[in-house]
Amino acid sequence: MARKFKNNSKLAVIIIAIGMALMVTLARADFLEDSWRYLKPIQIPTGTESVVEIVPDNEVFSNSEAGLIDLRIIETTSSREIPYKLLVDRGAKKNTPISSTVRDLYHLEDRYTSFVVDTGSVNLLHNEVEVKTRSTNFQRRVLIEGSNDIEEWATLVEGPKIFDFSIGEGKFTTRDTRIRYPISSSRYIRVRIFDNDGIPLDISGAEVFSTVGPISKELEHPVTIKENTENTSKKRSQLTLDLGYPGIPVYRLSIVTKQENFHRQVFLEGSDDSKSWGEIRLLDNPKVNVGKVISNQGTLFSYDTARFTGQKIDFSFTESTFRYYRLTVMNEDNPALAIDDINAHGFLRRLIFPVTPGENYSLYYGNERSTVASYDLFPYRVADSLPRAELGAHLPNPNFKDSHGPIIERYPWILPSIIALAILLIVAFLGYVFHQVRDRLPPPTGTRMP
Repeated sequence: MARKFKNNSKLAVIIIAIGMALMVTLARADFLEDSWRYLKPIQIPTGTESVVEIVPDNEVFSNSEAGLIDLRIIETTSSREIPYKLLVDRGAKKNTPISSTVRDLYHLEDRYTSFVVDTGSVNLLHNEVEVKTRSTNFQRRVLIEGSNDIEEWATLVEGPKIFDFSIGEGKFTTRDTRIRYPISSSRYIRVRIFDNDGIPLDISGAEVFSTVGPISKELEHPVTIKENTENTSKKRSQLTLDLGYPGIPVYRLSIVTKQENFHRQVFLEGSDDSKSWGEIRLLDNPKVNVGKVISNQGTLFSYDTARFTGQKIDFSFTESTFRYYRLTVMNEDNPALAIDDINAHGFLRRLIFPVTPGENYSLYYGNERSTVASYDLFPYRVADSLPRAELGAHLPNPNFKDSHGPIIERYPWILPSIIALAILLIVAFLGYVFHQVRDRLPPPTGTRMP
């Protein structure tokens, strides 16, 4: 029994050794240079000794997998994979309402309407107030003041405007009655709304907010208007837009026009081939990068009149990576909107990674079989003003092997690994057979039995 246990132990050791050898072999598959189609040399700024950033360009977006999951930064001399952090500067804000009450509402004829908002404490930080009003079609200049005793007031901001612009019976309304001011701990906020010879606003309340969060950073992408056609029977114009590359993430379009005093409904669609089109869902607030999804219908307008001055010549939508966009403008009985140019906007994306002085680096991309990179905790300080490295020319990887070719050619380490594994299995099997046969053979002749 002891001998059999000993033999089984040896067999277990052999199997463990096989498993470890296989794990070591497979570990080589972590980064295989021949699996990436393209690379770009990274030009590190002179004198940089710590952390840098690079901004992916259109060639990287166009030839990478969705979400840039296949990006790899490699140190040239050692072929070592360098950990990086991908940042998307969406600038999402957090709005926290502060419980408050409105008091001292009064109107000074032909001058202004005024009221005080009491936050209840001098220890709360806030920086926005939203005016609640039942009035429509107005534009008013506002003064915001702060105080802790309702006797001495300090100006927080003067000059911003609140407005409401409505057309028809609920056909279209745009409104902005929120005013931002420097962060304050004042218990009392006094809002003074100047009438400008207009009808006083019907104030129904107000709300104070603490709004924190970074401002979003954008990249502007040029757009080519490939086609601009007008269909008079359907009372609409249709523009086909080309970004020049697929895969570029954009979330906002803005038009350039010299035309004034217009209001148009617009619809947006996207396509990868400019033949098959699908609708793109717009957001309810083009001023922020998050919001309730509405439909593929939006609104553009611009007015410069005695009663109202303002414009909205852009619209946001769920982030998309189409190369082509089709913008339909509903003219109704008006002349076609004279659009001179259109720009596409996307959130800035940055790759942050550490560098060693004197070393060279390359960015690899274009691996359809890649999974998202997962690194240990990134132990470096990420700042807004890091040295920026530049990307070089878009180059084919000379060592790339087509993923559709024979697997032995794509992964030359597989064949020797299989052979080594087979040898280990054969040795283990023969050893096992030898021990089993030896246990079953009779003792040699002349051997004295105990």
